[in-house]
Amino acid sequence: MNTFIDMHDVGDALIRAGFGQPVMDVEYFTLTYPSPMGVLQDLKAIGATFAPQDGRGLTPPGRLRAMLAAYEAFRQADGRVPATYEVVHGHAWAAPEVFKGPERKRNGVYEMTLDEFTHQVRKS
Repeated sequence: MNTFIDMHDVGDALIRAGFGQPVMDVEYFTLTYPSPMGVLQDLKAIGATFAPQDGRGLTPPGRLRAMLAAYEAFRQADGRVPATYEVVHGHAWAAPEVFKGPERKRNGVYEMTLDEFTHQVRKS
């Protein structure tokens, strides 16, 4: 199972980066697919990967077949299989001192790369 950053840690990282009053929210979306393989194709398309905690490499074909067969238990009456996605999003206000760097734009928007943001979150 993959591990994900807790949304509260993201809010803490925003504060450490100089932002104030962070507001984090979460939404759940359930999409349905004609087959379990469709779920995997969508996950691949959004860049999701499996990161086993035991450090092993590729998933053996037998394990993939077993997972696809197990997913069939979730097939709905309409013949489709569901996948629920959790989407975490947030926003915060930037303090004036944040705007002193070269990242400041005329419209007051502060931009941070995903790598910079991830670094801030992992420091928590």
